[in-house]
Amino acid sequence: MAAFSPVHSVGAQVIEALRLHERQWRPSGPRLSRTEARSMTVDLFRSVGISMPDERVDAYSWQLSGGLRQRAMIAMALSCRPRLLIADEPTTAIDVTTQAQILNLLRDLQRRHGTAIVFITHDLGVIAQMAALRGRDVPRARRWSRARSSRSSTSRSILTRGRC
Repeated sequence: MAAFSPVHSVGAQVIEALRLHERQWRPSGPRLSRTEARSMTVDLFRSVGISMPDERVDAYSWQLSGGLRQRAMIAMALSCRPRLLIADEPTTAIDVTTQAQILNLLRDLQRRHGTAIVFITHDLGVIAQMAALRGRDVPRARRWSRARSSRSSTSRSILTRGRC
């Protein structure tokens, strides 16, 4: 979660992202003013569950807890209105309760915004929870039985060589 600059407020960084990428979702009309961008940032913070978003928009990353920093980062990612969100280690360095809240938030945002999410994580518990939340079960077979039943030749190759 060191992606935020420690010398700029988290709100200023989200505002910058909004103003830089606004033409993707607002192709014509006047440019987004700083006041409008700030208002949108407060709304984004509110939508990801940041308490007191009017105040947090002026906070620096080092003043926020790990969970709030993660929520602010999710708000920043959503500011660009992506169709695909790549969540690289979204629950690293946060406690288990906050992990569950972040995963539930991502699932909820995925439904509301219609955004696909690719999870990159070493934590199989996170993958199991997200797969279970989607109504699918994570394969629990041994590596060898998965290799034999895999449809992908690349997967079979990787699994039989022991690189998983």
